Amino acid sequence: MRNFIAVLLSVSTALNLFSQAPGNTSSNLVLWLKPSSFNGASPVPTTATWSDLSVNANNFRQTASLNRPAIGSILVNYNSVVEFSNYSSASWDYLNGNTILPNGQTNFSVFTVVFPTTNTGQFSSIIEFKKKEGARFEIQRNTSSQLQFYAVKMSSVDAASPIVNGTPNFRPLIGSSIANGTQIVTGLNGVDGTPQSNPLITTSNSGVDGGARISSNTSGRGPLNAYLGDIIVYNTAVSPLNRRKIETYLAIKYGITLQANYVNTDGTVIYDVSSNNKNIIGIGRDDSSTLLQKQSQNPTDSIRIFLNRLAVSNASNTGTFTKNISHVVMGDNGKALARNFNSVVKLP
Repeated sequence: MRNFIAVLLSVSTALNLFSQAPGNTSSNLVLWLKPSSFNGASPVPTTATWSDLSVNANNFRQTASLNRPAIGSILVNYNSVVEFSNYSSASWDYLNGNTILPNGQTNFSVFTVVFPTTNTGQFSSIIEFKKKEGARFEIQRNTSSQLQFYAVKMSSVDAASPIVNGTPNFRPLIGSSIANGTQIVTGLNGVDGTPQSNPLITTSNSGVDGGARISSNTSGRGPLNAYLGDIIVYNTAVSPLNRRKIETYLAIKYGITLQANYVNTDGTVIYDVSSNNKNIIGIGRDDSSTLLQKQSQNPTDSIRIFLNRLAVSNASNTGTFTKNISHVVMGDNGKALARNFNSVVKLP
């Protein structure tokens, strides 16, 4: 069967000039880390700082030279990511921060983008809300290289996402965990796992509340060997609509296929996943999300979509969108591509 590709162009005239937040969802936002706000590029400063773009200034820092992460050597969908590596028990990358979610919190939302690698460990802490074995959000990899997200010590039973195969090709993933005071559910690329009851942010076994940490190395939970994109945290359960807006922003930016409809910041569905729901990519401008994705590629790099001329990175693409809230999103049915003889010169 031939491959079918669906393309949807969406343009809206709505503007939001007063705030910027993931999916234009700013209420109760307590942490927003983007790779572009990480200060760790060459030459390496004495302190690596990942600056929080919410109004709370919950910045994460590392002064020890052996434990500083760095901007990654790869691009994910033409965008920068932050690389965390585990070299040894004494030399592993991590960042320390202030308390993000207080002890006893029962309503919260966590979103992360992770690009795992063959070195990603069995239990890898992404963000630990309570250092020293406290509440944390992590990615787990089993012996078959299958991956899933876990909310650990954030409910009476750890809430797990569905499982996705890691090999042969590792891909960036969106992990989420949303707690509404009654139950918590953890998702992967827009698909939820089994809900668990009694969500609660708890301290470590020793009762120590030492603030938050990105990557950790405690009690069988290894530090992170992976690349990180955005990390987003709210101290409330975001609504289903706002969740779709946030995940759409992340999916278009990092070239991740969602198994849920793509929704822009004014609430319009810009791509329906009821058909042609494989290898979805897009470009777009949405100022209230700071989204300006000018080129994108599918996971196998067999299809690219871009403005103007393809550049080495999204940031170096000189193309422009004339209107805010403009998107082009496309996907296929997962079948082999039909042969054609139209081509575009590949630059990088």
